Formats: sequence, C-alpha cells, structure tokens
Amino acid sequence: MGWTLNHRGWYGASWVLLVLSVTANYALLAHNWSLRRRVVFMSEEGRLAEGKILETADMRSMHGEMRSIKLNGSDRRTIIYILNPSCSWSNRNLRNINALAQAQPGYQVIGVSTTCNGLAGFVKERTPRFEVFCDPIGPASLLKYGGTPQTAVLDRTGKVVKYWSGAFNSITQPEVERFFNTKLPGLSEGQ
Repeated sequence: MGWTLNHRGWYGASWVLLVLSVTANYALLAHNWSLRRRVVFMSEEGRLAEGKILETADMRSMHGEMRSIKLNGSDRRTIIYILNPSCSWSNRNLRNINALAQAQPGYQVIGVSTTCNGLAGFVKERTPRFEVFCDPIGPASLLKYGGTPQTAVLDRTGKVVKYWSGAFNSITQPEVERFFNTKLPGLSEGQ
C-alpha cells in the first residue's frame, strides 16, 4: 500500500513547517540583534569622540619598535590624525593636516594609521610633517575604529576636546579654521 497524505497529514506537516519557520526566524532575529550591538559599539562607543580620555598611546613606530606617547600631563596639546594609506580622503586631507602641523607649533601632531600595510610607502611619497604610527594597542586601540580620516584635538590631560570625522569639506573646514584660528589650503585634488 502506497503512502498517501490525507487531510490530517497535511495539517500536521503544516504545523511542523510553521514551527520550523518561526524558530529559524527567531534565530536569525537574535543573530541580527547581536550583530547590531557589535556595530554600534565599534561605530559609537568604540571609537574616538569628544569627552574620551587617552592617557597614553602605545603604538608601533615606522621603524617597528613600540612607542608609548604620553598624552595625559603632556606639555603640549595634541592633534591626532587617523588615516589609512590607501584611503583617498586621508590622502586628500593630508595637506590640511600638514598646514595645521606647521601653523600650530604649540601642538604635538601625531598620525595614526589604521594599518601598517603600505605605511612606509605613504610616508615616503606623501611626506607628512609629523610622525606617523600604526598598530595602536590597549586603550589607544580605539584609534583603529570609525573610518578614515578622523582628526581629534586633545588637551594636556588627554581629553578629546574637539573631534572631526572625515576630510575637511566646505562644512568642517571653516569650523577647523575657527578652532585653530588659521587658514587651511583645502583638499588636494583626487588621488
């Protein structure tokens, strides 16, 4: 006798499929929420922002040795420029940061690359007017998140008092110029 599915069999199979579907959707929803929490952490809480405090920044120098840069109790305020050697906006904004480094001798200017890959070539070709580090660790590891470029100003206690995300455009450049009381050259042409 062959197997046939009667009315009761269809009804039971439908319930099984419904339960499996609800279970699968619940599992996907839970996974989605866990991913969202991770993204929010990395994009908001896990990156540099006004009010955060960095006491020291432990990073790798261009020569490969680990350096610890004191930001809390420093004799000068600090400008941190977060870049990526392959990011066109980091490259286009570099002449603005070089201009700040030259116009603001009362600040220590530090470049932090989100990667060590390609950094030596970037420094050789682009010749930033400040020292560039990579591979931040410990509390300074938050310098790796949030995209590039980013610019932060720290007071002598290591507290971020001003923060800009992205290259200095027609909106942010005037704000940066007012903050530092200096004129910037603007973005270089696409590179």
